[in-house]
Amino acid sequence: MKKMICLVMVVMALACSDKYRSVADSAVPLLISFNRDSVRIREKDDTNILFTSNGKLTIYLKDADHQLTLVREDTNTAIHVRYRGTDILPGKPLPVADSIEVFISADQPNLFALAFTLTDRLGRMITRTLPVRVIANQTATPNFFYQREEPSSLQSWPYQLNASPSSDPDGLISKYHFLINGQLVESGDPVVRWIFRAKGEQMVGLYVTDDLGLVSATVYQKILIP
Repeated sequence: MKKMICLVMVVMALACSDKYRSVADSAVPLLISFNRDSVRIREKDDTNILFTSNGKLTIYLKDADHQLTLVREDTNTAIHVRYRGTDILPGKPLPVADSIEVFISADQPNLFALAFTLTDRLGRMITRTLPVRVIANQTATPNFFYQREEPSSLQSWPYQLNASPSSDPDGLISKYHFLINGQLVESGDPVVRWIFRAKGEQMVGLYVTDDLGLVSATVYQKILIP
Protein backbone atom coordinates (compact mmCIF):
# COMPACT_ATOMS: atom_id res chain seq x y z
CA MET A 1 0.00 0.00 0.00
CA LYS A 2 2.79 2.39 0.94
CA LYS A 3 4.57 1.59 -2.30
CA MET A 4 1.41 2.37 -4.24
CA ILE A 5 1.04 5.77 -2.48
CA CYS A 6 4.69 6.61 -3.16
CA LEU A 7 4.26 5.65 -6.80
CA VAL A 8 1.20 7.90 -7.13
CA MET A 9 3.08 10.82 -5.55
CA VAL A 10 6.01 10.37 -7.93
CA VAL A 11 3.67 10.29 -10.94
CA MET A 12 1.91 13.45 -9.74
CA ALA A 13 5.22 15.23 -9.19
CA LEU A 14 6.38 14.32 -12.69
CA ALA A 15 3.06 15.48 -14.12
CA CYS A 16 3.34 18.84 -12.34
CA SER A 17 6.92 19.20 -13.51
CA ASP A 18 5.90 18.44 -17.10
CA LYS A 19 3.00 20.90 -16.80
CA TYR A 20 5.33 23.64 -15.48
CA ARG A 21 7.77 22.95 -18.29
CA SER A 22 4.95 23.10 -20.81
CA VAL A 23 3.69 26.43 -19.43
CA ALA A 24 7.20 27.87 -19.34
CA ASP A 25 7.93 26.72 -22.88
CA SER A 26 4.69 28.19 -24.24
CA ALA A 27 4.99 31.50 -22.37
CA VAL A 28 5.90 34.71 -24.13
CA PRO A 29 9.68 35.28 -23.93
CA LEU A 30 10.70 37.46 -21.01
CA LEU A 31 12.32 40.66 -22.24
CA ILE A 32 14.04 43.68 -20.68
CA SER A 33 15.66 46.48 -22.67
CA PHE A 34 16.44 50.19 -22.49
CA ASN A 35 15.65 53.17 -24.70
CA ARG A 36 19.37 53.97 -24.99
CA ASP A 37 22.68 52.12 -25.04
CA SER A 38 24.26 54.25 -22.31
CA VAL A 39 23.56 57.23 -20.06
CA ARG A 40 25.73 60.37 -19.74
CA ILE A 41 24.95 62.77 -16.89
CA ARG A 42 26.54 65.54 -14.82
CA GLU A 43 27.52 64.80 -11.24
CA LYS A 44 25.16 65.84 -8.42
CA ASP A 45 22.37 66.87 -10.79
CA ASP A 46 19.65 65.45 -8.53
CA THR A 47 16.93 67.82 -9.74
CA ASN A 48 17.60 67.74 -13.51
CA ILE A 49 18.11 71.49 -13.34
CA LEU A 50 18.20 72.03 -17.11
CA PHE A 51 15.16 69.79 -17.69
CA THR A 52 17.04 67.62 -20.17
CA SER A 53 16.48 63.96 -20.98
CA ASN A 54 20.06 63.05 -20.02
CA GLY A 55 19.20 61.33 -16.75
CA LYS A 56 15.92 59.83 -17.91
CA LEU A 57 15.86 56.15 -18.77
CA THR A 58 12.97 54.02 -20.02
CA ILE A 59 13.15 50.36 -19.04
CA TYR A 60 11.09 48.30 -21.48
CA LEU A 61 9.55 45.19 -19.90
CA LYS A 62 7.58 42.50 -21.70
CA ASP A 63 5.48 39.75 -20.16
CA ALA A 64 2.06 38.40 -21.09
CA ASP A 65 0.69 38.38 -17.52
CA HIS A 66 2.16 41.73 -16.42
CA GLN A 67 3.23 40.21 -13.10
CA LEU A 68 6.89 41.08 -12.85
CA THR A 69 9.52 41.91 -10.27
CA LEU A 70 12.43 44.22 -11.05
CA VAL A 71 15.55 44.16 -8.88
CA ARG A 72 18.57 46.43 -9.10
CA GLU A 73 21.56 44.10 -8.85
CA ASP A 74 24.50 46.54 -8.69
CA THR A 75 25.74 47.83 -5.32
CA ASN A 76 26.97 51.30 -6.34
CA THR A 77 25.96 53.64 -3.50
CA ALA A 78 27.20 56.72 -5.43
CA ILE A 79 24.57 56.32 -8.15
CA HIS A 80 20.85 56.78 -7.58
CA VAL A 81 17.85 55.50 -9.53
CA ARG A 82 14.43 57.00 -8.77
CA TYR A 83 11.04 55.78 -9.90
CA ARG A 84 8.09 58.09 -9.22
CA GLY A 85 10.23 60.01 -6.73
CA THR A 86 11.30 56.93 -4.76
CA ASP A 87 14.79 55.44 -4.81
CA ILE A 88 15.18 51.97 -6.30
CA LEU A 89 17.62 50.51 -3.80
CA PRO A 90 19.98 47.66 -4.73
CA GLY A 91 18.50 44.29 -3.86
CA LYS A 92 15.01 45.63 -3.07
CA PRO A 93 12.29 44.07 -5.31
CA LEU A 94 10.05 46.45 -7.23
CA PRO A 95 6.72 44.99 -8.47
CA VAL A 96 6.05 46.20 -12.01
CA ALA A 97 3.50 45.48 -14.71
CA ASP A 98 4.80 47.32 -17.74
CA SER A 99 7.64 49.54 -18.93
CA ILE A 100 8.75 52.27 -16.51
CA GLU A 101 10.71 55.53 -16.69
CA VAL A 102 13.37 56.21 -14.07
CA PHE A 103 15.69 59.13 -13.32
CA ILE A 104 19.40 58.56 -12.73
CA SER A 105 21.77 60.80 -10.77
CA ALA A 106 25.21 60.33 -9.23
CA ASP A 107 27.34 61.80 -6.46
CA GLN A 108 30.68 61.81 -8.24
CA PRO A 109 32.34 61.48 -11.66
CA ASN A 110 33.03 57.91 -12.74
CA LEU A 111 31.94 55.15 -15.09
CA PHE A 112 29.27 53.02 -13.45
CA ALA A 113 27.38 49.92 -14.51
CA LEU A 114 23.70 49.63 -13.62
CA ALA A 115 22.33 46.09 -13.56
CA PHE A 116 18.66 45.09 -13.46
CA THR A 117 17.16 41.62 -13.11
CA LEU A 118 13.58 40.95 -14.18
CA THR A 119 11.66 37.95 -12.80
CA ASP A 120 8.23 36.73 -13.90
CA ARG A 121 5.65 34.64 -12.00
CA LEU A 122 7.14 31.45 -13.43
CA GLY A 123 10.49 32.25 -11.86
CA ARG A 124 12.19 32.99 -15.15
CA MET A 125 14.92 35.61 -14.83
CA ILE A 126 16.78 37.91 -17.20
CA THR A 127 19.50 40.48 -16.39
CA ARG A 128 20.63 43.52 -18.38
CA THR A 129 23.46 45.96 -17.67
CA LEU A 130 23.70 49.63 -18.70
CA PRO A 131 26.84 51.83 -18.59
CA VAL A 132 26.42 55.23 -16.92
CA ARG A 133 29.14 57.84 -17.46
CA VAL A 134 29.11 60.64 -14.90
CA ILE A 135 30.91 63.82 -15.96
CA ALA A 136 32.48 66.30 -13.52
CA ASN A 137 30.70 69.62 -13.13
CA GLN A 138 32.23 72.26 -15.40
CA THR A 139 33.08 75.79 -14.34
CA ALA A 140 30.91 78.65 -15.57
CA THR A 141 32.44 81.44 -17.67
CA PRO A 142 31.94 85.01 -16.38
CA ASN A 143 31.49 87.87 -18.83
CA PHE A 144 29.89 91.29 -18.65
CA PHE A 145 29.49 94.63 -20.36
CA TYR A 146 28.67 98.06 -18.98
CA GLN A 147 26.53 100.95 -20.10
CA ARG A 148 26.43 104.50 -18.81
CA GLU A 149 23.07 105.91 -17.72
CA GLU A 150 21.84 109.48 -17.39
CA PRO A 151 22.95 111.07 -14.09
CA SER A 152 20.25 112.32 -11.70
CA SER A 153 22.52 114.55 -9.64
CA LEU A 154 25.88 116.30 -9.73
CA GLN A 155 29.07 114.36 -9.08
CA SER A 156 27.33 111.06 -9.83
CA TRP A 157 27.94 108.76 -12.77
CA PRO A 158 25.45 105.85 -12.85
CA TYR A 159 26.34 102.71 -14.78
CA GLN A 160 24.58 99.49 -15.58
CA LEU A 161 26.75 96.39 -15.20
CA ASN A 162 25.29 93.49 -17.17
CA ALA A 163 26.60 89.95 -16.66
CA SER A 164 24.01 88.23 -18.87
CA PRO A 165 26.71 87.12 -21.38
CA SER A 166 28.07 84.81 -18.65
CA SER A 167 27.43 81.14 -19.38
CA ASP A 168 27.48 77.70 -17.82
CA PRO A 169 27.98 74.70 -20.14
CA ASP A 170 26.15 72.14 -17.99
CA GLY A 171 24.21 73.95 -15.27
CA LEU A 172 22.85 77.30 -14.16
CA ILE A 173 24.50 80.38 -12.70
CA SER A 174 23.00 81.02 -9.27
CA LYS A 175 24.90 84.14 -8.19
CA TYR A 176 26.87 87.01 -9.71
CA HIS A 177 29.70 88.61 -7.74
CA PHE A 178 30.83 92.07 -8.86
CA LEU A 179 34.01 93.62 -7.47
CA ILE A 180 33.65 97.39 -7.93
CA ASN A 181 36.89 99.11 -6.97
CA GLY A 182 37.44 96.28 -4.50
CA GLN A 183 33.93 96.38 -3.03
CA LEU A 184 31.95 93.16 -3.33
CA VAL A 185 28.38 93.41 -4.67
CA GLU A 186 26.48 90.10 -4.95
CA SER A 187 23.25 89.52 -6.83
CA GLY A 188 21.05 86.71 -8.06
CA ASP A 189 20.26 88.87 -11.07
CA PRO A 190 22.87 89.45 -13.80
CA VAL A 191 22.17 93.20 -13.96
CA VAL A 192 23.49 95.57 -11.30
CA ARG A 193 23.29 99.37 -11.23
CA TRP A 194 26.09 101.31 -9.60
CA ILE A 195 26.78 105.02 -9.11
CA PHE A 196 30.41 106.11 -9.23
CA ARG A 197 31.18 109.24 -7.21
CA ALA A 198 34.48 110.17 -8.81
CA LYS A 199 35.95 110.57 -12.25
CA GLY A 200 38.86 108.58 -13.56
CA GLU A 201 39.60 104.89 -13.95
CA GLN A 202 37.27 102.44 -12.21
CA MET A 203 38.12 98.74 -11.89
CA VAL A 204 35.25 96.26 -12.10
CA GLY A 205 35.59 92.51 -11.73
CA LEU A 206 33.14 89.65 -11.99
CA TYR A 207 33.03 86.02 -10.92
CA VAL A 208 30.03 83.71 -10.78
CA THR A 209 28.81 80.70 -8.81
CA ASP A 210 26.87 77.85 -10.41
CA ASP A 211 24.00 75.78 -9.01
CA LEU A 212 26.41 73.29 -7.41
CA GLY A 213 28.43 76.00 -5.68
CA LEU A 214 31.40 75.90 -8.06
CA VAL A 215 33.08 79.33 -8.28
CA SER A 216 34.53 80.61 -11.54
CA ALA A 217 37.64 82.63 -12.25
CA THR A 218 37.40 86.44 -12.10
CA VAL A 219 37.43 88.70 -15.13
CA TYR A 220 38.16 92.43 -14.97
CA GLN A 221 37.34 95.50 -17.04
CA LYS A 222 38.34 99.15 -16.64
CA ILE A 223 35.71 101.87 -16.87
CA LEU A 224 37.10 105.31 -17.62
CA ILE A 225 34.94 108.22 -16.48
CA PRO A 226 36.25 111.41 -18.19
